[in-house]
Amino acid sequence: MQMSALSLTTIDATTQMRLSHITSPFYGLPAVSPTLLTIFTTLEGTSATLEGTSTQLLTTFGDTRRMKRKHVSDEAEARAIRSGST
Repeated sequence: MQMSALSLTTIDATTQMRLSHITSPFYGLPAVSPTLLTIFTTLEGTSATLEGTSTQLLTTFGDTRRMKRKHVSDEAEARAIRSGST
């Protein structure tokens, strides 16, 4: 099987563009000022914090609803036992 020089060049270029290029969010952009970099980092941290908070709120809301349903279920069961209709 023969490979052309063009396909080898493509493979080499692809191999060189690995994690170091992917992990840099500003790859290919002109130099970013430290102030902007700080702002971007802060905003990214804030969005992650908000995401965690919203997940916690949804979990708490779900837990509260389940406890209310269980309470109503327990009350209905207690009434049924008292009335003798079990």
